[in-house]
Amino acid sequence: MPALKDVKTQGAGFSNDAGLVRVVYDFAVDTGAVADYTVMTADSACVVRLKHVAVKAAMTSGGLMTVDLGKGTAGVQFMSAVAVASLTLNSIVLPPAATAAVYLAAGEIINLGINVAAGTAGSLEVVLEVIKF
Repeated sequence: MPALKDVKTQGAGFSNDAGLVRVVYDFAVDTGAVADYTVMTADSACVVRLKHVAVKAAMTSGGLMTVDLGKGTAGVQFMSAVAVASLTLNSIVLPPAATAAVYLAAGEIINLGINVAAGTAGSLEVVLEVIKF
């Protein structure tokens, strides 16, 4: 599974404090292939909460691309099948109210899934809050 060029490893560094992790998916750097992309890897047990996803450059696709974000390769806790048409310039995607946070053990990941059709442009900034468990 590919990782974003901006992938982060996080967990123990936060001690007892919460910290923000910003990771950017950029079509020009990461491609738009239909795939699962590692956004963050936990280096120790931690709790992760999505603050927001900011659309820095409009997402486009030659088809009906959707985007997922969550724990593991099948994760959809933070975003589930968000349509490319919703990912317009300067829009913000907030986490669903039902998903307060996810627990990650050492080595587990937060994953961005590009599904159904490849992307042709766009940039998403994923902002996560991480707290050591």
